[in-house]
Amino acid sequence: MNTKVKAIILGTKDYGEADKLASVFCYELGIITIKFSGVKKANSKYKNVCQPFCLCELDLAQKSNYFTVTQAYIIDNHFGLVTDYDKTVCAYIVSDILLSIVPKAKVESELFALTIKAIDFIEKNSAFIGLKNFILTFIDLQGVGLDLNLSSKYKYLDKEEGNFVNVKNINCTQIDNSVYNFLQGSDEVSRRVMISACKLLNMCLTIKFDYEIKSFSLLK
Repeated sequence: MNTKVKAIILGTKDYGEADKLASVFCYELGIITIKFSGVKKANSKYKNVCQPFCLCELDLAQKSNYFTVTQAYIIDNHFGLVTDYDKTVCAYIVSDILLSIVPKAKVESELFALTIKAIDFIEKNSAFIGLKNFILTFIDLQGVGLDLNLSSKYKYLDKEEGNFVNVKNINCTQIDNSVYNFLQGSDEVSRRVMISACKLLNMCLTIKFDYEIKSFSLLK
């Protein structure tokens, strides 16, 4: 029996001579690995589906260690992401966070909706604002949100806990006020400040989840 899912492609890799494996985030099944058989052949009907960030409906058959795609329908290919370096990088960071931190095959309907919203926003609006909003909400959904209501003049990142605090100790590094204001929602900041804010959030993710999100290194 086939399983029908709504999914977004997070990443792909070659598998054998003609196939590809794809990591996908499904509304119904969570993050799983699927196989696109024969997708590298010139006449494959799955070429446009088996692309990162393609939102699609899939019919899946359980075979061996993977689900195999038997039918596929594109909902949104998000081609706009590949026309801009910042958009491409921010979308890959979203994918990297999901694949690195979220348990496999765990249904996460709220996180799935957040992911679709973030990818749409990154494609059509500011890439850095979309990435910032995704990370802040992602951290909240994991139950370890950051304090964005600090009122003191000086704010710090506690490098042991990955939290924002207003009292400095030996484990703290100061946060630039313009960076903190951007995280609070101010959009009238420079590109440099937005990148600094995203890199600060990367530090928080690394500390909180003990996993380095390598794609942040592409921000420049």
